Amino acid sequence: MSGIEGKLAIEAIKPAAGFINALLGPKIEKLKLWANEKELKGKLDSDNLSNVMERYLKKLSCRVSEITTLSFSSLKMNIFEAYEPLSIGKIGQFGLPNNENVDFSTLVKGEVKSCSIIDSAGMGKSTFSKFIVATLLFKSDRIPILFELRKINKDISLVDNLAKEFDFPGKVFDRDLFYKLLELGKFYVVIDGFDEVPLEYQEILSSQIQELSLKGGNNILMLTSRPQDILPDIVNGITLRFLPFTVEQAKNLLRRYDSISNLDVGKRLIDEIDSVPAKFIESPLLVSLLYRTFGVNHSIADRICTFYDEIYHALYKGHDLINKNGYGREKKSKIDFEDFRKLLRAMCYYMMLNRKTSFVSWSEATKFIDRAASISSIKPTSSSNFLDDLLVSVPLMQKDGNEYRFFHKTLLEFFAAEYIVFDKSSSLLLKKLFDSKIVSTFDKVFEFIAEINPSLFDSVVTYPFALLVSKSNYGKSLFEQALYTFIFRQKCKIGLWKVKDYKDEDQGELPALKYTVFEHLVKDGFTILNSTIIKLEGVDYFLTISFTDKPNNLHFKAWSQITKSIVYDDSWGLVSSQPMRKLADVLGFNKWNDLDGNIISNIKQFSMLLKLFVGGLGLNLYFNNESFRILSEEKVNNILLKVNRENEFIEEMDDFL
Repeated sequence: MSGIEGKLAIEAIKPAAGFINALLGPKIEKLKLWANEKELKGKLDSDNLSNVMERYLKKLSCRVSEITTLSFSSLKMNIFEAYEPLSIGKIGQFGLPNNENVDFSTLVKGEVKSCSIIDSAGMGKSTFSKFIVATLLFKSDRIPILFELRKINKDISLVDNLAKEFDFPGKVFDRDLFYKLLELGKFYVVIDGFDEVPLEYQEILSSQIQELSLKGGNNILMLTSRPQDILPDIVNGITLRFLPFTVEQAKNLLRRYDSISNLDVGKRLIDEIDSVPAKFIESPLLVSLLYRTFGVNHSIADRICTFYDEIYHALYKGHDLINKNGYGREKKSKIDFEDFRKLLRAMCYYMMLNRKTSFVSWSEATKFIDRAASISSIKPTSSSNFLDDLLVSVPLMQKDGNEYRFFHKTLLEFFAAEYIVFDKSSSLLLKKLFDSKIVSTFDKVFEFIAEINPSLFDSVVTYPFALLVSKSNYGKSLFEQALYTFIFRQKCKIGLWKVKDYKDEDQGELPALKYTVFEHLVKDGFTILNSTIIKLEGVDYFLTISFTDKPNNLHFKAWSQITKSIVYDDSWGLVSSQPMRKLADVLGFNKWNDLDGNIISNIKQFSMLLKLFVGGLGLNLYFNNESFRILSEEKVNNILLKVNRENEFIEEMDDFL
């Protein structure tokens, strides 16, 4: 969007600016012409398309025009002024980036027909969803729909949920007309937050999203989610991810904040940007936290958890970057700094257990607070007063339409992590979570726990993993360690496939294994493929490995604790390759074999396998071909020693007492 267009859009989204005539008016007229051409006018009766779309687009533009940030929790900011666009990268067929960036304009123009944006917490998926819809309102002839999946009504289909976006009190949008518009491909549907859907409903919803992408014709579909095991398969869609903020993008966002606040916090931070740890400027959320905490404390935190701790301190004590009154608002709940935090922790933990990320009503929120008060034995004057404090006096939450939610989901996850860490039976509680079916929903919570209390994390999560490794009989050579790495980090399969029978003809002169050979494994979570061609008795075969992209649902932090980074070179001193016939005897032909200890003991002498496995490991770890992680005997022993010593000390203290 150009500078002039941006200024027009900024003015246009202000309710008093008459934006329908200024920018949305032409869109309405085009829709009317289009409807006449498609002979839809007769279906509208007295409720003509112009009036219906004017109401809908006005409502939508107000909804996406403003954003909030932890930097200024009491301020609603114009999205075109406050949003620093993220760079977007493309993910290839087997979960690997192909080094191709996607220009934002191609998404707006519809040159990318459908896509999934899969990325971690804090990268700004929801804000990006708002930004692209706000841009579509002024730059596209399509009708944008923004649907937040955490609000889905599970009693009706996804399509009917989308149709309800056009309803108004006393005015139900004609469903036949909606289905006709859908059939004719007039929509740009942005579906945000698949990871926030309850686990038991995700498979059903995934099928509905896939069906929408299959039968939706020329509509454009965009889905956002954190990475997880269950994700919808969007037909003919591509997978995208956000690229980490560059230093220049971080500086631009800091300048935007200064412009909004009329402060020099960003300017002073830019002057010290070289002393800011790189991980603190990789995402919009972290830059926002950095701005807020630096503005209050004039110092740069050394840990991410410190950001969240300092945010709580600042909000409870009433430190506001813009309003410099410097006083804490009266707390209606009448509980002090520590008890307020204890109740907040219990509330967040209870929300996480119930997979709640927001509340649809005041009464639902107060019921959760009542339960949290019972869990924590902290009694506010009333649950309503505590909720009011979270919205006003200690503004960690906000009202968004009829919904009550935290400014960012990571706030909820941070305080849930604190609850676990400070629970009197923290080790037992964490172990129950780690062994539970809902452990995947606690990924970010486990990250926070690893930073808040590393010993607790290691004793529950890392220790069993290290113990399993120590009991295995993996060899001392780097090659054998690399092979065993696959067993302990992820499921892995290996096989020999005849090139003549399994060549993908679409790849031209460069032979590639047919996708159909790998396709059935996708359902089991296998997303990475690495292949090379070998000769056996004059015949070409694909020697192929396929593996999952997660360490068997074990936290990556635990994995990094017992592995070391290795750069491959030719000095590994490998033994000579054995005759290929022996490899075929072990693996057979045209079938997948599970990589296990027995297979490894029979293939470890084939040094030509090294680059195949090294390539797979490297590609799977941050898409880096030069380095990868393998098991470290030293690190494994250190973890075992540390946890055992801690347990011995606890037993010694028990005996002493």
